[in-house]
Amino acid sequence: MFRAQSKKHLYGESAFWHVLWERDHGTSGNEGVRLRRPLLILGMMFILLAAYPSAAADDAASQWHLEVAGPDEYAFTKSTSIATDGEGSVHIVSADDDAVIRYARRYPDGSWNVTYFNDIDTGRQEVPMPVYGCSVVLDSSGSYHIVFHDGRYGYLRYVHEGSSLSTAITDQLVGAPFSSLAIDDEDTLHMSYFDRGTNRLMYGQKPLDGRWSFDEITMYDFNVTGSTAIALGPDGRVHVLYTANYHTANPYPYQDMHYVYRNTDGTWAPVMNRITSMVEGPFSIAVGPDGDVHIAFTFNYWTMATYSYDVRVYYGHLEEDGNWTFRQPFEEGYMGRFPSIAVDPEGVVHISGHCEILDALKYYHRTTDGTWRMYTLEDTNDTGRYTSLVLDGSGQSHIAYYDYHYERVKYATNAHLPSAPRDLVGIPGVNRVSLSWTQPLREGFSPVDHYTLYREGPYEGDLLEITLDGPSTNYIDTGLLAGEEYVYYVTASNSFGESLPSDSIRMVPLAPTQTVLPWAPWDLEAVGGDGHVNLSWAPPRNSDEFTITGYRIYWLSQEWTAGGLIYVPPLEGSFWSVDDVQGTSTSYNHEGLTNGEEYYYHVSALTPVGEGGVSPYVSATPLALPSAPWGLWGALGVGEIYIHWEPPDEIGDVGIFTYKVLRGETPDDMGPLVDLDWTWWDWGLYEFPPNEYTDVDLDSQEFWYYQVIAVNRLGEGPPSEIVRVPPVPEPPTAPRDLEATHDKRVIELMWKAPVSPGTAPIDGYVVYRWLKGEERTIFSEVDAGHLGFIDGPVEQGHSYFYAVSAKNSVGEGSLSNEVCVTLIGVHDPGPDEGPSVE
Repeated sequence: MFRAQSKKHLYGESAFWHVLWERDHGTSGNEGVRLRRPLLILGMMFILLAAYPSAAADDAASQWHLEVAGPDEYAFTKSTSIATDGEGSVHIVSADDDAVIRYARRYPDGSWNVTYFNDIDTGRQEVPMPVYGCSVVLDSSGSYHIVFHDGRYGYLRYVHEGSSLSTAITDQLVGAPFSSLAIDDEDTLHMSYFDRGTNRLMYGQKPLDGRWSFDEITMYDFNVTGSTAIALGPDGRVHVLYTANYHTANPYPYQDMHYVYRNTDGTWAPVMNRITSMVEGPFSIAVGPDGDVHIAFTFNYWTMATYSYDVRVYYGHLEEDGNWTFRQPFEEGYMGRFPSIAVDPEGVVHISGHCEILDALKYYHRTTDGTWRMYTLEDTNDTGRYTSLVLDGSGQSHIAYYDYHYERVKYATNAHLPSAPRDLVGIPGVNRVSLSWTQPLREGFSPVDHYTLYREGPYEGDLLEITLDGPSTNYIDTGLLAGEEYVYYVTASNSFGESLPSDSIRMVPLAPTQTVLPWAPWDLEAVGGDGHVNLSWAPPRNSDEFTITGYRIYWLSQEWTAGGLIYVPPLEGSFWSVDDVQGTSTSYNHEGLTNGEEYYYHVSALTPVGEGGVSPYVSATPLALPSAPWGLWGALGVGEIYIHWEPPDEIGDVGIFTYKVLRGETPDDMGPLVDLDWTWWDWGLYEFPPNEYTDVDLDSQEFWYYQVIAVNRLGEGPPSEIVRVPPVPEPPTAPRDLEATHDKRVIELMWKAPVSPGTAPIDGYVVYRWLKGEERTIFSEVDAGHLGFIDGPVEQGHSYFYAVSAKNSVGEGSLSNEVCVTLIGVHDPGPDEGPSVE
């Protein structure tokens, strides 16, 4: 129901640096933060930097594309928001202290266009107005919608494409400079924010062409901190994260994070759900394709012993039992603030954020097997603040962030790279592992030209990189230590670079002395035929380790299923029969079976050492094709042909599913006319298809030919005999171009013959005459050889109307056009000449 949403992350001022500046200087401000910060963290950097993973190890990260978002110009910002459209454009919005909203659009050709919104309120442009908390989404037409907080006047404002001035959504004093915006598939806007005047968490909703409406989510009697994030789920729910502060007496107050969701009926639940404490905004929420809720936030813990904050990014997941689980993506990592989270269509979690120690832009990637990997995307000077992350329709990442040193809004993406390979599987063998995988869903900007296999182990720190020639999707890793664990994952590369890694798998090679048997054959299929079932399967996945001498077929008929229970062979008493197939053939035709009875099958592989694993069972029912319908006959109706037949003598034990009716102008050009299917009823019963049909889709034709075929689950039976039916009888078409002339009291009619005489010769014509205001009546009839009629003498002072039709042995055809003759004068009977024909 909902599209992937744009993600936004807003400025949250570092409490640690803010407090130290106030204690040393008695004031606060951005200048103090920027000047003091290098001195404050210098000692901590020497302690932690040595243990921190080197950015140089992030080979794949170096292939991301990084650039300034728009012209290379000053843009001091405290907030970014990003969205992508279906045409490949990227939209980035940022805000600063100079009353400016900066909207930058990157087109698919790489060019940028930047628009500034600084005329927020007419008549007040001369007054600087801090702008905070911008959030952008795109509707289905690609038009932008932006909300932000007017820091000077406390208004929550909204601007959309095509408008130059923003609208104050509400004149309530918003409690914090943070709001969060999302949009659904119906182009309805959804927003969460805090109202400072009432301490309420609020929810706003706006149809694309409608007005904003507001709903109170919850109310508390404590200090509202104001950070909030919103996301939409595939089930129609609206999910909201927010923070609140209970501990006003604590000299170092911390924030508690809460989570609520809005049901499709408009109710909110739960109204108060604290999920963790000591959280620093901003934070982020995302909903996966399966409806799972994921969050990323900054854990900010004050340590009295060191008189400092321990700032780390955590990942949270809402479990099925309603409880939250949290973890650090990397225990040794010290990624500090501004996390943004997104989930791709395959359920892979992506997080961007800022590393406090390295002053770097970091990127986390969590595969579906739970493996986390970390990349340093940029570590030049102080960069990576206020990140916002969005995934496009192909699942590739786009990040907006702020370079604090150069004061630039920047953009990073991996859209030109392939997505990760899928479905990595491994089969352990003797001192070897056989690996295979599926190609990526997306190739990026050029085709995949090779894969790289990574192997960790068997000892800690071991990492082997194997580059495979060409786009092969399988590999056998040999020379391994038996009994030791190895970890494998694979990446795809194109001309632009290397993808993110696949899910990882753990494999333990076997020892030569171990008694090893084949795994079960797989992909077993059974197809019923007339008195037989055809089986096919694939060899065991580890068949390259053995000499396959044959396969064993276990089969069981329906009457021996022990009351509906099918016991897995070769258990005693399970009534399974056994047929052995010699050689390496992976198919078998089981003959001599009873049509209409279901049969069950397992397959195992045979080797000189012994029998391998048994496959899961499959079943099939032998069927016979139906015989031909018989007794086909047809009859003419009025503009239609009715045909009827008798069902086949042999229906194939399961009944007739369909009758195929064929029709042709000759016996040699029979083609499909209609399929008559059986009918299922709600209570599980069915009705066979009808054995009759009325054909009304007919043209004039000397003869029509019909034939019927019966179809059951196995297929089509032989066709019936062909029956010939005469054409549908038709009357003539209408006479053409009827005209009338008069001379005194004599009216003469003339017309042309019909285009078609119908299916029989024309017998004559019918002349209709009536006066104005009267009904049409038959006045006279004319032989087929005449195309005219004289009416007279007629009375003057009347209007005479005429129409003509043609008739044959079938009947009377349609009427010609009508004509009217008006005679003006005094009535004079004269001689009785009567009507005449010309």
